[in-house]
Amino acid sequence: MKTQATGLAIVLVMAAAVAGCVTTEQASEAVQSRWVGQGADAFFQRYGAPVSEYPLSNGDVLYTWRGGETTKYIAATYAAPTMPAMPSTTFGGSGFGPTPAAPPTTQPLYSREKVRTETQVENPSPGITRTTTTTTTRSASIGIGSFGSNAPAQPVAGGRPMLTPARTEQLFCEVQLTVDNGNMIKALRISRDTAAAGIGLSRCAEVLEVKG
Repeated sequence: MKTQATGLAIVLVMAAAVAGCVTTEQASEAVQSRWVGQGADAFFQRYGAPVSEYPLSNGDVLYTWRGGETTKYIAATYAAPTMPAMPSTTFGGSGFGPTPAAPPTTQPLYSREKVRTETQVENPSPGITRTTTTTTTRSASIGIGSFGSNAPAQPVAGGRPMLTPARTEQLFCEVQLTVDNGNMIKALRISRDTAAAGIGLSRCAEVLEVKG
């Protein structure tokens, strides 16, 4: 019994995945083949009344239908975690075995070094000359951390930079139907479509019951 339930769950997941592959174009073709030649009243009774209608010069009426309106929360995405560098292995020197990688160094943005040399000549006694040369070095540098230029430019999660922020999308399906004076659907097309509320590419495929 448990095996049958597990198998049914797998079938349902696979069916949902297949339905999610339906594109707007495929959904439009499926809806056309189902409803063109059918009565417009049957369509509106099943999916709801149109939001507008526009009479055409030949006596037909262009209806705009809109449905499936909802919102979908999309979580923020972050860069994939980076793998730590593997320690390098050296052969020779003091022995064999892995050698830990050296810590990263910070190069200064500004560096200045001043060298000063002084020479002093002395005569401690007649006929003896002693020369002393002294060299003095002074250096100064400003590292990257002083200006904060190594700070991440975007919010991070666990050390990973954000790729896209969290957002809310408005989902819906919009269809235009051309209906003749006998109230029969002559043409039908999906005029606007969004992503599905579940796993899928087309909200119209969800709302108009198009299976993959």
